[in-house]
Amino acid sequence: MSQRNLVEETEALYRAIGHTVVRFQQVEQWLAEELAMLLRMREREDQYFVSAAMSFKQKVDLLVEIFPRRAERPPKLPKVDVADVRKAHSTQPRSFGIA
Repeated sequence: MSQRNLVEETEALYRAIGHTVVRFQQVEQWLAEELAMLLRMREREDQYFVSAAMSFKQKVDLLVEIFPRRAERPPKLPKVDVADVRKAHSTQPRSFGIA
């Protein structure tokens, strides 16, 4: 492998890592916004508190707990079978490719 190819592959890896980090942050912010909505937190600042105070796992666990109870009230939220989501998540193959 030439020095140039190594540099190009390293740069591609760094870009992929950066892309992954940014996407994860986006997902985490969307999750915090949804939680704030389900918890009836109206202020944007409240969403930031949720985002800062809880780990990603804590946010997901809370969403899984409150979504089935609160989702029936607001008509905009689709009904989700949490057991199906958990099953799908546990059987998904892990892929590290960038789309």
